[in-house]
Amino acid sequence: MIPGSVADPKMDPQQQQAYLTYSLEIPAGVNPGGQFRLEHGGVSYMLVAPPGSTPGERMQAQLPALPQDMAAQQQQQMLQMQALQQQQQMQHMMMAQQQQQAQIMQQRMMQQQQGQQQQQGQSAQRPGWVTLQDPSSGKLFYHNTQTGEARWAQ
Repeated sequence: MIPGSVADPKMDPQQQQAYLTYSLEIPAGVNPGGQFRLEHGGVSYMLVAPPGSTPGERMQAQLPALPQDMAAQQQQQMLQMQALQQQQQMQHMMMAQQQQQAQIMQQRMMQQQQGQQQQQGQSAQRPGWVTLQDPSSGKLFYHNTQTGEARWAQ
């Protein structure tokens, strides 16, 4: 008999007994509607094979929870919670990393814009000079529209 997984054990309010869903195999020779005996926790139970079932097939039955099964279920739930917490921590770390990268990119863009504005400001301070970009290299240079003179930007 193998314990199944259930979110919360069901409680019998009169006996304060926890029940778990167990997965068990229908014995050979037991047809749908047929009864078979199951020993569980020192108690004998009579179970009925569900309609449409076949011998060797698995079925589920709710039975009083055995202490070791409750402990195993609690441990499984604790492991699932820990895995979920780790997953959430990883997501938070990834989001923080993405935000940091976005801030770095934004700072770089602002620095580039400030540099271009400074270069344009330098050329605008001198009458007749304009800032242009060399199409082959992408570098900035200054061109005097009055004299035709050109100088590379520094």
